[in-house]
Amino acid sequence: MPVLLSAAVSIAIGFIIIDLLWPQKSTFKDWFGVKVCLAVGTGSGIVSCIFFVCLVLSGSVKKNFIYSDFILLIICAVIYMLRKKKAFKEFVKTGSGIGIKKEFNFLYIAAIAVLLISIASFILRILHHPHGSWDAWNIYSLGARFIYRGGADWTAAFANPYHWTLPDYPLLLQGNIARSWNYSDHETILAPALLAFQFTFASIFLMITSVSIFSSKKQGIIAGMVLLGMPVYLFHASCLVADVPLGFFILALIVMYCAMDKIQGQNFGLVLLCGITAGLAAWTKNEGFILVISVPFARFVTITRHYGLHYFLKETGVFIAGLSPILIIILYFKLNVSSPEIFFIKPEMDSPLTPIFNQDIKTLFRSLTDISKYMLVAKVFAVKIVEIGKWFLLGFPIYLLLQGRIHKKQLKAGFYTSILILLIMISGYFTAFLAYPLDNLGWLMETTTLRLFIQVLPGILFVFFFFTAAPEEAGDRKIGYHGQGPGDPEAKL
Repeated sequence: MPVLLSAAVSIAIGFIIIDLLWPQKSTFKDWFGVKVCLAVGTGSGIVSCIFFVCLVLSGSVKKNFIYSDFILLIICAVIYMLRKKKAFKEFVKTGSGIGIKKEFNFLYIAAIAVLLISIASFILRILHHPHGSWDAWNIYSLGARFIYRGGADWTAAFANPYHWTLPDYPLLLQGNIARSWNYSDHETILAPALLAFQFTFASIFLMITSVSIFSSKKQGIIAGMVLLGMPVYLFHASCLVADVPLGFFILALIVMYCAMDKIQGQNFGLVLLCGITAGLAAWTKNEGFILVISVPFARFVTITRHYGLHYFLKETGVFIAGLSPILIIILYFKLNVSSPEIFFIKPEMDSPLTPIFNQDIKTLFRSLTDISKYMLVAKVFAVKIVEIGKWFLLGFPIYLLLQGRIHKKQLKAGFYTSILILLIMISGYFTAFLAYPLDNLGWLMETTTLRLFIQVLPGILFVFFFFTAAPEEAGDRKIGYHGQGPGDPEAKL
């Protein structure tokens, strides 16, 4: 089917770019599962940027952009084969050797059962609600229809700030949906559903594969099962909105920063990928800009002390090099396609950002010093955390108590970078609610807070299972074994 072809092309482009930028000291099979999962989201983001550029240059939706996809794919494939020819021959000669053991104990069987139930649950909800939630059809699918049906006047819809939609939202989802419709030559509800499926289960498998590398396979499977076992996560994934895709990019970013510690040496290819990932997060949803801001601050705190200011500035320059092309696309869209008045002038816009930016300094100061607001925001945050975690909130401390934590030597800059990024993201959400000046703050928090936590949920789970000792490692400690653990920096992948 054309929609599947569209997805396959984006994943292929994403994988080639990721593997080309991945440190050359690792072999083709090293980190293979992580790279495939990263390719799903990164590829979707890159092709949506290409689609937008073609849209701007041509003035309307045309089939010619498909040639751009395949030209980019061919160029990437040629470069890839030239650079990876030797590694690929070794991969074919020795077999995949990705490291999946042919053993099926209770944990593996349970994981397969949970995965199949989750996929069935996702599909059934899509069948009952094929257009997703309100935001899905009122923002993302509507934006895709503006692009697909608008012809030469497609920009008019985004420059017309009706109060019932938010035309300034970044276009990663809308662009991907419209792009898939162009591949299939008609509007099909399969496009947004497939995109949501890709991001949801790429996040799950990224959790499994990354934790398996940093800790152990059993720990990775447990982490994936925990994420799948939270009904609120799959529910929001099937709503076809941007929170789960944004959560994917947050998880991808912190996984890559942790990978830098695992793959020793100067890994500026990974830094460039981190810049691209942060840019794609901002291209997914406005909250992604908090992620962009958080990264330089987190890295300054975590690496300057050990590597010096010069290394930090060099790494930040590479990060900005990956971020800049996507940031230019976002700024062009917000300043030239969507109405430039939306953020700064239009007070009637139904967007939480608008009243925040429109208020004066005195009003902002009153909001930030209002103790009752702090109490309200903290209360709603606590309620939503319980709503997401439920019995897991009791299980996490018990699991940590039983397993213990990993060795302190394994907690390096990437781990602390991850914690700081997540703390800055949550603090940013908290501050935005404090700065919101209107009287409907309670309603706003009730309708948005849960979705904000969905964005950081995969990242939080990754950090927890990274920090907690694996079952095998805990068992080795009990019998007095002090050799290399599966998460030891010196251990081979």
